[in-house]
Amino acid sequence: MMDLFPVTKLMNMKQFKYENRYHDQIIFKQVAENVWYMSGFNPNWSRFGWANDYSVAYGAYCMDEEDPMPLEQFEKEVIKYYEPNKSPISEKYGHMVTSDKSHIDMFDPSGGPYVAVGQYWKELEGKITHIEPNVPGLPGVVQLTIQSK
Repeated sequence: MMDLFPVTKLMNMKQFKYENRYHDQIIFKQVAENVWYMSGFNPNWSRFGWANDYSVAYGAYCMDEEDPMPLEQFEKEVIKYYEPNKSPISEKYGHMVTSDKSHIDMFDPSGGPYVAVGQYWKELEGKITHIEPNVPGLPGVVQLTIQSK
């Protein structure tokens, strides 16, 4: 049987299967140090998500405030825009938060597994730092870059 993934030769290349709730066999295959391919899902029944871009909202907030809170605190406050009891910050600046469409930070094939930047996977031996949905020449394959522990 032909190997579908071009592989950089590794001494201890790893591979494992994840069975999702629909009993699809999702295959994770290491193709280089800290790089894994994920396949076996139906790409027509998958979703991706982009990271939030707070730059416009935070810039407007900083212009309005004499002593602005740090960006990390602002992000936690402004995202309450989608909650029933909005804070004054989220009410005023929440609509200014947009998506950074140059950076995918979540992939979720129907039935799972949900993978996101920042997630730690013991099977991958590290934290996901990048998700690339378009591997040239390999339709239906998602590339995950991992930061080892």
